Amino acid sequence: MIQITIISPEGILQEINNAKAVHAILVDGSRITILPNHAPLIAQLKDSSIKVFTSNLEHTIPISDGILRLKENIISVLTSNTIPVSGGQK
Repeated sequence: MIQITIISPEGILQEINNAKAVHAILVDGSRITILPNHAPLIAQLKDSSIKVFTSNLEHTIPISDGILRLKENIISVLTSNTIPVSGGQK
């Protein structure tokens, strides 16, 4: 499973553990899907939303452009986003 943390200058905006998949949009407009055991990467993100899928929920997290870092099933997203985010949807 994947752990994802969204971080802004104000602090941690959201943390989700046990994600099965994460969808993000890169700065060039291409889309990336991250599954457990994905190769390490660093990528620049576009103003968009990150979608995080857990067992029974889909979380949509709006972000400003930012940087995504993935290593050993841990994703950190650094963004200037200060929009409060809410829980998931069924």
